Amino acid sequence: MGNDSRLTTFLIPLGTQGKTGSSFEILRFEATGNGFKLPAGLAGARIGSRVAAAAAAVFSVRKNTTEIGTISWAIGATRATIAGFATETTFAPSANQNSAGDVLIVVAPAIVDANLSDIAGNFLAVMS
Repeated sequence: MGNDSRLTTFLIPLGTQGKTGSSFEILRFEATGNGFKLPAGLAGARIGSRVAAAAAAVFSVRKNTTEIGTISWAIGATRATIAGFATETTFAPSANQNSAGDVLIVVAPAIVDANLSDIAGNFLAVMS
């Protein structure tokens, strides 16, 4: 088996049906087992929408409560742009099964876009 990356990578899906709510969490994924890492620049991530944004929309990507990057739609775009993530980010599980490990969270903007809807995509993650 060795260093075969197919055995250590997995996809974290995210998506919405219709529009998001104001500051709505469209993804909440907790580290379990050995935890996971997101690669620098979110390499391998693919995120888009079925309906284009009417205005610029910026979603916050967080590790727990700290913003680590953004996912943005330009006016008229259906493909998102990813920013931040200068380095690999590790999400560690809790040492105690009664408390939460690190959590990957994606939060919609406070002002809901008039059109942007049906968001779908995934992050490529690596098991720690």
